[in-house]
Amino acid sequence: MTAAPRRATRSMALAALVCAAVLSWNGSRALAQPGGRADTAGGAVAVLSFINLSNDAADDWVGVGIAESLASELSRAGVASRRTETASLPRATEVGLGAPDAIVETGRALGAPWIVTGAWQRTADRLRVTARVFETGTGAEVDAATVDGAFDDLFDVQDRIAARLRDAFGPNARRAADAADAA
Repeated sequence: MTAAPRRATRSMALAALVCAAVLSWNGSRALAQPGGRADTAGGAVAVLSFINLSNDAADDWVGVGIAESLASELSRAGVASRRTETASLPRATEVGLGAPDAIVETGRALGAPWIVTGAWQRTADRLRVTARVFETGTGAEVDAATVDGAFDDLFDVQDRIAARLRDAFGPNARRAADAADAA
């Protein structure tokens, strides 16, 4: 493993520990299962369109496609999820950028205990997608994934992001997805 993925893994682990400490410290009831996995029993995961950081409006469809693929993959894996159109959300950009108060407000409005959102950027033929899972009761980020690839490999990049985020929702989601792949 190279230094960059090792640093990213350590950063994600540290972020998870910090989130767990904050949830414990503020006395709120823990909304994550042991191991930092999301408990989706309380409702569907809202998957928002991903923000286009490249500022090329001709590529805006990519963010919608990423969200659609993630919602579909999570549902296939047994995680109740739905893609939510961000045009109807007054603070969608703030949610996409991780503003905790906007995440809490949007989660309440949608009736969703979890929000999956993120951003993507394109430079020439390269693509980077960053996705994050937020718990809407506190606005805490509980998982994140970043995947790079060639723009021509967009579907592969989407599949890799979905696989990484699916793991946030526990082993049952992984088993359901594996069973669907075998069928």
